[in-house]
Amino acid sequence: MNKYLYTILIILLLLVSGRAEAAKLGYALSGGGARGFAHIGILKVLEENGIYPDYISGTSIGAAIGALYAMGYSADDIESILTAIEWNDVFQDSYQRKDLFIGQKRWAPYGNVSFDLNDRWQPQIPQYIYSGNTINLELFKLFAASSRVQDFSKLPIPFSCIGTDLETGGMQVFNQGSLMQVVRASLSIPSLLKPFEIDGKYYIDGGISQNLPSNQAHIMGADIVIGLKVNSSLRPADKVDNLINVLDQTINICMTQNVEPSLDACNIILEPDLEGYSATSFKNIEQIIDAGENYARENLARILATCDSLGIRNRPTSISSDMIDPLYTVNITKLSVQGNTKISFAKIREYTNIHTDRSYTINSIIQHCKTAWNMQLFHYIYPELIPDGDNFELIIHVKERERKHISPNFSYSSENALVAGTLLSLQNYLMKNSIAQAEIKIGGINELNLDLVKNFGDRWGIYYRFFPYVNEKTLYNYKDHYKINSTGLLEYGFNSGLGLFAGRIANVEADVYTYETRLYRKITDIDSTNLRYIVNGLGFKGFHESLDDYTFPTSGSRVFAKLNMAQNSEFSDDMYGKYEHNIEIYQPMNNKVTIKYRFDYGSFFLQENQAERDPFYIGGYEGFMGYQKYEVSAPFYKIYELGIVYNPKRDLFFNCGIQGLNHANSDIWTPYQNLTTCAYAGIGYRTKLGPLKYSIVLNDAYIVNTYINIGYCFDVFKYAKR
Repeated sequence: MNKYLYTILIILLLLVSGRAEAAKLGYALSGGGARGFAHIGILKVLEENGIYPDYISGTSIGAAIGALYAMGYSADDIESILTAIEWNDVFQDSYQRKDLFIGQKRWAPYGNVSFDLNDRWQPQIPQYIYSGNTINLELFKLFAASSRVQDFSKLPIPFSCIGTDLETGGMQVFNQGSLMQVVRASLSIPSLLKPFEIDGKYYIDGGISQNLPSNQAHIMGADIVIGLKVNSSLRPADKVDNLINVLDQTINICMTQNVEPSLDACNIILEPDLEGYSATSFKNIEQIIDAGENYARENLARILATCDSLGIRNRPTSISSDMIDPLYTVNITKLSVQGNTKISFAKIREYTNIHTDRSYTINSIIQHCKTAWNMQLFHYIYPELIPDGDNFELIIHVKERERKHISPNFSYSSENALVAGTLLSLQNYLMKNSIAQAEIKIGGINELNLDLVKNFGDRWGIYYRFFPYVNEKTLYNYKDHYKINSTGLLEYGFNSGLGLFAGRIANVEADVYTYETRLYRKITDIDSTNLRYIVNGLGFKGFHESLDDYTFPTSGSRVFAKLNMAQNSEFSDDMYGKYEHNIEIYQPMNNKVTIKYRFDYGSFFLQENQAERDPFYIGGYEGFMGYQKYEVSAPFYKIYELGIVYNPKRDLFFNCGIQGLNHANSDIWTPYQNLTTCAYAGIGYRTKLGPLKYSIVLNDAYIVNTYINIGYCFDVFKYAKR
């Protein structure tokens, strides 16, 4: 009732004062996650009918849309801008493998989850799902053009937005500063996005304290306020059935409690029917915009009648579009870093490769920050532009990662059964520019691996490595493709080498190694005498990788070559050599289909009988799939593969193809000599906890093999090993 009395009072005052100025109109745009895109549809209809605001205040997604509107963008402009963004990618902070430098690709991805370790070596439970690096950079791009305006009352439409102080829970009104920063603070959905820091204080989603800032619009100077309300209604108990729904319900409880009082300060309330859409329905943005537009058109007569009665339609607008011209190029006269504690300013400048007294495009600044983030040293790194006369000061804001991490991993494969493991990683902890890792595995594979790498250089340079290890595994003997007995193998040793890494091009390494192997009987009818031998040798290896993804590649290539020359101290003084390589090429045909080419080769030379002690096992999921992993070994082999990868949806993959195998006791180059073939088909799915893969294979003997891989079944230290 109060709001109706308030509206009548305003009308009477305007009528009795002939010289009264026209009533000032304010928009209050609520939060609501993806549902907030309905604001755009409503704004389009209001614009078409000559309704423009004098003030805007917004919360969360309403802050983002309101800020763009305040800059001078039309509703159609905002629709084009925001629908062009891949919102699923915006909330993903995973490193893109194709963007990493070759030195970072010396290890395979590992771990169902990863935890930072504090100074007491205690795992830290994450406070959020996404650190927000991607959305920070996206918001910088959206609002870079407003960088010269630090007072939001000077925007084409005066603007404010709401955040919530994480420490006190109180409402924070932002009306000055960096538009990008305050919008990001207002968008910080609890537990989903990392709380955002501004001037030493942390803020979360403004909807927690004030989801419909109608009172703030009045404080700014609005006489009339139109409230756009899009937050979800509270769910019944039986619909709060998973983590996302519980989180959404918790946030909505806070929003519902603070929205109700704000409704009284609205002269017009526009609340579209968004049943079926949640705060996370980013895949339905266009439909949500349409829902807002349809609602506004269906209620247009009521809206116009009220607006006409209040005198807030068909008025000249003072909105200027000068600000919406993008800052394609900016000249940087000053450069500073905020938030760094362990990494020096000089190092961060080196990582970003940004220098003063040079001009950069907005997109190039973003790319420089992405390059630095890919060093995997930061939770986030984003830029801020501060006016400096006709030029700009660039502030690089960073949040450093902890130097200690632990990654537990549980995996299952049809080849190795269940394996439980843990990887401890120390980055720049023992020495500057070093990585020390320790891994333990138990189950189908038993391993202890230690790897210490000291780099001299960041993107280009040299390094040395020390890699001691112990592993135990079971080798199987087959007859007619069936296991008939097994032998245990225990190996321990180390290798140490010097290497060179070159940007994103290649990594090469020379090392010396020594190892001792013991073979012992498990289930077998052969002589039970234990076999033991020691090998010392010299190795060379190198690799190149430009894959877009390690587990499900759809573009790029991977080349790995290794040469070992060893002298067996107990059996022979003669040298023997062992060479092998793997070449994989993925050629995209379109955005869903990729052709895969593969060629593997292995050869012993000098003394081929040494292959009995260190053989090539050429079967299995990563070899020739027509044979089981330890079913076939030979001193010479070639594997050919031609396949197709189909990626219909983001995380779903299908593949099929054919493989050919030549293997013999002497080197052969005729592809059709002793050729064995197989055909395969498989399906894979990428989950948050690791990949899922299933493959079925038919060889030319009409034997069917199946392979199941759940989780990260990779050898993290494949490149480190001899």
